[in-house]
Amino acid sequence: MPNQCLLLALSILPTALVAQITFERTHGGPDTDIGFQVQQTSDGGYALFGVTWNNTAGSADMLLMRTDASGNELWSRTYGGVNLDMGYGGRQTADGGYVLCGMFGGFGTDSLTLIRTDAQGDLLWTGHYPGALGRDIGYSVLETGDGGFTVCGFTEGTGVAEDALLLHVDAAGSLQWARTLDLAASEVAWDLVATSDGGYAMVVNSFQVGDVNGDPVLVRCNAQGDTLWTRRYAIPGADETHGLAVTLDGGYILAGGNGYPDRDLVLLRADAQGNELWRQEWVTAWDEMAHGVQAMDDGGFIGAGRTAAQQPGQVALYLFRTDAVGTLIWERTIERGLICQANGLDRTDDGGVVVIGYTTDTLGGGSPTDIFLAKTDGAGYTSMGPMDDTVEDLIIGPNPAADRTTLKLPNGASWQVNILGTDGRSVAELATVEQQTDLDVADWSPGVYLVRAMSGGRIRMTRLAVEH
Repeated sequence: MPNQCLLLALSILPTALVAQITFERTHGGPDTDIGFQVQQTSDGGYALFGVTWNNTAGSADMLLMRTDASGNELWSRTYGGVNLDMGYGGRQTADGGYVLCGMFGGFGTDSLTLIRTDAQGDLLWTGHYPGALGRDIGYSVLETGDGGFTVCGFTEGTGVAEDALLLHVDAAGSLQWARTLDLAASEVAWDLVATSDGGYAMVVNSFQVGDVNGDPVLVRCNAQGDTLWTRRYAIPGADETHGLAVTLDGGYILAGGNGYPDRDLVLLRADAQGNELWRQEWVTAWDEMAHGVQAMDDGGFIGAGRTAAQQPGQVALYLFRTDAVGTLIWERTIERGLICQANGLDRTDDGGVVVIGYTTDTLGGGSPTDIFLAKTDGAGYTSMGPMDDTVEDLIIGPNPAADRTTLKLPNGASWQVNILGTDGRSVAELATVEQQTDLDVADWSPGVYLVRAMSGGRIRMTRLAVEH
């Protein structure tokens, strides 16, 4: 019997020791490269969609790059001419090829453009819609059940204010229909999802007359693009809502930021009819913004974007995980150069997440801006993350706290802890903190505080809520 147990243990050992692949990668040349969307491909690698100023015929070109499962480039293709040609979204298609959306032309005469390729990125067709003078840009594209494609974005036509745009083409790129949405001012559709009845939902930023700050609007359309209903969510301040996903029960989760230039990250949950169920706004004195969000199998959510809660003038990539009611479970930052930002994300088959965006060392462009690609495990860590064999997460509890709470830090090091209030000012500084220390918060004002612990090159961050 002991031998049988040993054999059983040995048989499962290789599986138990197999770790998730994690990495951080940069891709680019001496000029600017930016990634806007990423998707795990059918072979376990990744498709990157964005824009490049390297090796182009003129200004910028649409970019499609394929990597292996470790983020190493396999090949890349560019599409464009001598003018400014931007790629913002893309998908792998059912036949293993790719579709990209964005715009060609630039400089005020942009034409919404779709690019269709084979599995090696070789061009099959290019479509420009609607092709009239004025600005027309596509931000998100879906493959539909008929083999065609639906894209959302905006159109100016020959006017001065944008209208949200939704259009559908067949498998050969021929325009089938186009719909515009005008809510009396300027509207831009940022993200698009398919609904179970064959229709669509899209998140629109609307800057309405009399409200210069604008609001996010959720728009529900049928399979022909006709509007079924719109829901406007009034949030004081200048809103940017770029992320949209369908929840497990057929509702919606919206993600963005509020209050430019020092935005507060906002999550908003709506039911299947667009009625708001709850919203979470993480009010801080630093700039935080979500650019993408996805629903998790447990009913919670994962999102990615940016945070400026680092050293002065520094922006870090921000990844966060919440439960089903938007309560923060964990948050991670990746600091790379002066600026590192996530523009999109995708859940991966191994339970992790892949994020894409850009990184740059200078604001003035003296150093190149490169595509940044990172793959994390299910806890949000990359192989480059601040972890070693003895490191655990920073733990604080009770949280929320009323009078006292305990801060527990990873073993084996001394830490410097700085706690920032909602106004961004330091309310407590703790030097050479060992594993555990108590905090007296009885005199602290109610609100959310950022706890930032540093040891050498390692950084831990979490939030502490104080409620009296």
